[in-house]
Amino acid sequence: MVPASPTECLGLHHGGAGWTRLLAAGRLASRGGVSATPRIGPLHETRLHGLLGWTGRRDTLELLFVSGGAVGARSDIEWTEATWNPTTGCDRTSPGCDHCYALTLANRLKAMGVDKYQADGNPRTSGPGFKLTIHEDSLGIPFGWKQPRLVFVNSMSDLFHRDVPVAFIRSVFEVMSATPRHTYQVLTKRSRRLRQLAPSLDWPSNVWMGVSVETTRYRFRIDDLRAVPATVRFVSAEPLLGRLGDIDLTGIDWLIAGGESGPRARPMDISWGRELRDHCVECDVRFFFKQWGGRTPKIGGRELDGRTWDDMPDRTAV
Repeated sequence: MVPASPTECLGLHHGGAGWTRLLAAGRLASRGGVSATPRIGPLHETRLHGLLGWTGRRDTLELLFVSGGAVGARSDIEWTEATWNPTTGCDRTSPGCDHCYALTLANRLKAMGVDKYQADGNPRTSGPGFKLTIHEDSLGIPFGWKQPRLVFVNSMSDLFHRDVPVAFIRSVFEVMSATPRHTYQVLTKRSRRLRQLAPSLDWPSNVWMGVSVETTRYRFRIDDLRAVPATVRFVSAEPLLGRLGDIDLTGIDWLIAGGESGPRARPMDISWGRELRDHCVECDVRFFFKQWGGRTPKIGGRELDGRTWDDMPDRTAV
């Protein structure tokens, strides 16, 4: 997608000095080029999770548009292909939010002058650049993606946050319905509001709905999810902060598990992951083990008992 107006272009490049940042305010002259000379400075890959990604080739440059909407043309999140953020910002609601990658990244994007991250949230529950913000101009982005994509909706926010108007949530669902070639993954911690609004929303078959569950205290979110008429329902047990026990997976199609990453990551016990995997196998639920976590997302690898677990539901988009 080539923006029709000036935008912020953010790229990754691996040179002799390591990862560098290319930030330019200007119009895209052509694919892979900008009309302004970029500034270069250090950028750590460990905080790009969920917003920026790369193709796997560390000698390539990949431009992503982070102002005006077209964020996450590719994503390094293992269980998706792209991200779409019609809203940005959020507020802490449970312990899984304590070391939020999106909050840290929003702070950096604010400092870089990115338009979408200039509103500051409540310092007790949010932070710089992370106030819940609606982006009407981002609604049309999926129409520009001609090839089918697996799209994580709101990697930098929560669509069912209390400050997202119901009318805007409906607009997001209308876009998803109007682009059946894509498959959308919507993930929330606000399961009560999800359950309340679900009957008033149209649920196209290309929308997967999920809830985050990090400890046994939040297993009620799965009960709320079960009441939602989505074609695919999934649970994200990430960051997994404790044993979830014998959870009821009736009506659940997919479960993602993973440890926390970052400088203050809380360790995940191997028994917690094994228990979830075994329970999923027993209940015929697809199981995806994303990462062990640690100081960086990849440092612990992705293997559980000697192999990777990458099961996913079948896509319905055509």
